[in-house]
Amino acid sequence: MEIVLKDLCALIRKTTLHYQETCAQKDVQITDEFKEKFASYLRDRNYMADFYEYTAFITSPAGGYMYVPNQWFVVAAYAVGVYTELMKYKKDLMAVCEYMGESSKALVPALRNTPGAVDRKLFLEACDDIFKGYEKEDADTAKMRMWRFATDYSWWSGNKTVDRGDFHKSVILNMLSLVAVSGDFIPDIVAGYCEAGMTDIVSDLSNFTLTENGPTYSFDGYQDPVLDYKPAADMVKKDQSGVAVPYETDSEGDIVISVRSRK
Repeated sequence: MEIVLKDLCALIRKTTLHYQETCAQKDVQITDEFKEKFASYLRDRNYMADFYEYTAFITSPAGGYMYVPNQWFVVAAYAVGVYTELMKYKKDLMAVCEYMGESSKALVPALRNTPGAVDRKLFLEACDDIFKGYEKEDADTAKMRMWRFATDYSWWSGNKTVDRGDFHKSVILNMLSLVAVSGDFIPDIVAGYCEAGMTDIVSDLSNFTLTENGPTYSFDGYQDPVLDYKPAADMVKKDQSGVAVPYETDSEGDIVISVRSRK
């Protein structure tokens, strides 16, 4: 089986546990290679960065500045896998909007708030077109997950609608147990790793720190849950639009039930 789209709920949960178990909350020294690459990325965006032993001093184009503990660069590395997967989902959802001939600014909020009013058949037809290069079973799994991503934000700890450029921030902050006021720059660091081509470097602590080692986002803990498309009658639930949705089970076989919240 080829995983077209990972189960976001399972990925976030496993990543959170891995982060909590392995990320030591202490001062960290980072390598010169990392400093040079990330400083170059910031310069290309008219930011300036000065790195010191345990901190960095970053100046914005408008003249604002912030002190960033090196620990933030380590913490951000743990969220790269989740961020990457969220961006894959968003890209495919934008393709669904285009296929359906709808503006993402109109369709994405409608999918979250009033999914029963959306043409679900056309949505799934769009998914069939997007995932047509994959085996049917794999494409069907991706199609079900795409519908759930678009209509059930509690499944992936979402808050802001996916059409927004900052929709991923609250997911990352919640996953890492960070307060938005103090740690809001960390999701930007995560995005920076991906945009700067630094994902390989930050996949293991030994690649970019002087004293730590072990995988960050690139760990072996994720196992894709089994999605049963022909469940028994008592194993079927309906979402708030009345659509039957199979339960997903996690890697231990426990039923995972998601309740949609309205925001």
